[in-house]
Amino acid sequence: MPITTLKLLHKEAQDMRRVKVADLRDMVGRASSTELFTFGELQKYALDIAFPALQHAEVFFYYLDDEGEQVRITNDAELKEGIRLMETEGDIFKMVVSGKRQVVDQDATVSFDSECSLALFVDLSRLLDKWECSNDQAPMKKDMTTLLHVPGVQGAMIDMMADAKYTSYFENVSTVIKEGGSVVEGVASMFAGGQLQDMATALMEKCPDIKDLLESIMHAIQVQVHAHQQAKHASSVSQTLPPLPEDPSLVHQLLEFVTGKFFTDLWSLSSDQAGEVMFNCGVSSEQIQALSRESRIRWIAETIIHIQAMNQARKEQKELAEKAAQEAALSSTNHGIMDADDVDSKPSVAFMGDVSFPDGSTVRAGDSFVKTWRLKNDGKTRWPAKTELVCVGGDHLETESSLISIPILPPGKMIDVSVDMQAPSKPARYTGYWRLSTTDGKRFGQRFWVDILVVGNKTTTHELKPPASNEVVLPAAAPQVVGAAAPQNFFPTAVPKTFYAGAAPQVAVAAPEVVSQAPPAPVVVSAPVVVQAAPYASELEALESMGFSDRATNSRLLAQYNGDVSMALNHLLN
Repeated sequence: MPITTLKLLHKEAQDMRRVKVADLRDMVGRASSTELFTFGELQKYALDIAFPALQHAEVFFYYLDDEGEQVRITNDAELKEGIRLMETEGDIFKMVVSGKRQVVDQDATVSFDSECSLALFVDLSRLLDKWECSNDQAPMKKDMTTLLHVPGVQGAMIDMMADAKYTSYFENVSTVIKEGGSVVEGVASMFAGGQLQDMATALMEKCPDIKDLLESIMHAIQVQVHAHQQAKHASSVSQTLPPLPEDPSLVHQLLEFVTGKFFTDLWSLSSDQAGEVMFNCGVSSEQIQALSRESRIRWIAETIIHIQAMNQARKEQKELAEKAAQEAALSSTNHGIMDADDVDSKPSVAFMGDVSFPDGSTVRAGDSFVKTWRLKNDGKTRWPAKTELVCVGGDHLETESSLISIPILPPGKMIDVSVDMQAPSKPARYTGYWRLSTTDGKRFGQRFWVDILVVGNKTTTHELKPPASNEVVLPAAAPQVVGAAAPQNFFPTAVPKTFYAGAAPQVAVAAPEVVSQAPPAPVVVSAPVVVQAAPYASELEALESMGFSDRATNSRLLAQYNGDVSMALNHLLN
């Protein structure tokens, strides 16, 4: 499945960004779409757009594989491998970026300011996360959290915090909250002085796409601040209010028209300003004249509350519709996977061990071999019918592309699963990852792998002959099967003797013809001399192909370990 989305987490700030790959390419200025993105383009997006505070830091990039492990990326080749592996898991490429402060003389001030701004931003983000809001404040908190994760907003806010004016705004509200005040009290203190409106306008200029979301937040803040102020200046007389307008959205436009401000602290409205808003919303002059200033402001506030309720209802209705569509799509692809008695349980797989070719096993280049794993159904339901064994990443060593079917296995039972494989022709280390999967591609259970070390050149005289087909064996006793199968999956220690025993008869067969023409002595003497002069020739060649060029040391180790290449290799590596 091709990667379509990048999720990037700034580890230190705990700030997550999500961007479409196509949008990322546009932002970094690349017109061609022949590949996803390069490592340089990833760095440009992360440092110039997503997390500009890291521009003067030592930055490390990691991707998260399907086991949640972090794998570092330093170049295009490593990025390409990470993308290839994650394409087997879905269409989202998950990454982590970690930055460590690195200050030099010429950028010390810039780096310090960026770091302080980032720290202030993180501090306020955490205060927002810890805010235990009331039910009527929950939509506003959700919108605020969403705003902080919109691409470009964090960078814009950090840039604003580097300005002394905006820094003082944030520090003041942070102080109010930390000294025991609520988030609403902190926001109200900024709203009353016009500071919040000033920041909202500046932020909207930097990020025009957030206009609707920011307006929703500011209108909700208007209501909350008004309620906060009303609690402190409660009117002694409660007056009945006129009906709310049929088109409540007019209130926002009229407030901006009357006050000349995009967002207004409702409590700052004069009686005439509030009356003008009501009159233009269809309230009669007689009704307005009968109301006090506080009641007029309360009518405007309740109209805004009504708008917020309508918007929230639309939002919830949309979310429910999307959820229902997802569930319908999921159910349409699930039928036939499990039997009726298995619906409430998910299949599970536990890797019990390698029956053949454990990790690091040595295989000669081009040789065929059979890899066998021992698996256990550790779940509460039997495995689905038509379960398949599939390669989900790494190196594909299987010899055939045909599907490998796995039988239904009851809970608690074990099974040996085998795959015909062939070592590549180039000496190196190869690893392939495998999992069980349903017929529609839903993988389940633990991931397991084949990990081999390919040595030497491809030979045709000593091929390991695999079985005619992939076989699945239910072992009667696991320890006995493992013990019996293991020896046939390693290079035999007597390979050198077998090889030269096979070579000697070739000389002997030719000998009678030579004897009839000439004395036999030269032929008989020369063949043994060649064999004795180069013991373990193929094994020496294998070690040299891996970069170990000290032939004397290699010969000594092969003699010490009776020609066992893997033992000699372990000695050289340690």
